[in-house]
Amino acid sequence: MSIDRLTEALGAATAHAPERLVKEAAGDDFSKTLAAARAAVVNPQAEATKAVDSFAHGFDGKLHEMMLAVDKADISMRLLVNVRNKIIDAYREVMRMGA
Repeated sequence: MSIDRLTEALGAATAHAPERLVKEAAGDDFSKTLAAARAAVVNPQAEATKAVDSFAHGFDGKLHEMMLAVDKADISMRLLVNVRNKIIDAYREVMRMGA
């Protein structure tokens, strides 16, 4: 299969992806989106806490599983903080444009 055919196939598959994402985002309410983002951060945090407790008490905790859970929670929290910072920066930029 040539590169041209792959490029055409990829272009056809993703041609309407941005429109679809905009429609899906417009259909959701902002509070639902925030609640889903919160759940995406709270769940890994709870799993990490559970894994650390399990490892510390010697139940069935395995070191590598605990470290994966903690790293997953750390990454999700960092992502949330970065998204929050981008939203605040965008808000400030909009406020500057109005002044």
